[in-house]
Amino acid sequence: ESIMSDPSLVEPLLSQLRNNSMLFQMQGEASQSSRTERVPEPLPDSNFIMTNRPSARPVPPTTATKKGRGRISKRKEKATVATNKEKGAAGKKNKK
Repeated sequence: ESIMSDPSLVEPLLSQLRNNSMLFQMQGEASQSSRTERVPEPLPDSNFIMTNRPSARPVPPTTATKKGRGRISKRKEKATVATNKEKGAAGKKNKK
């Protein structure tokens, strides 16, 4: 029997190659989902950055804070008291 007359002698059947062929291995790898989707996370801070951060500075109060509103109202009260005193002193000087 010649090889050309019997194709099974030249090319082994696919069923014979399934368990140990490169084709079988590649098909198995393709069916596996080895790629998992990861959500990107922020990189961790390095020790150098963590140790060289400037200290937190105190934030000055603004009108948006309760403390800031209190300061402004006190300033306004002082200003009105001072202007009333000036008006009173000026009025006394004019009367004399």
